Amino acid sequence: MEKILTFLLVSISISYMWSFSTIFNPVRNFVARIPVIKYPMICPECSSFWFGLLTCLFLYNPFQGTYPILLSVVLGGLITHLIASLIYKKLL
Repeated sequence: MEKILTFLLVSISISYMWSFSTIFNPVRNFVARIPVIKYPMICPECSSFWFGLLTCLFLYNPFQGTYPILLSVVLGGLITHLIASLIYKKLL
């Protein structure tokens, strides 16, 4: 259980920093000019899925060994997206 909580803290904090901090404004403005990745990366709830997926793929995967690698990465993205959506709806 502590592995999943650690994963959620890492992935949601990365997603929150990307979505709401002013230090990433130039990068977000650059990404907003690219039509293919504009919509999945500008929306805070959508970007939480992608950052959860990338966190699970490159940094920390608490589901490794329990599920196949592809399923565990997608599961990490979905869990991050669901929890971040609940948090963001309360904050915004």
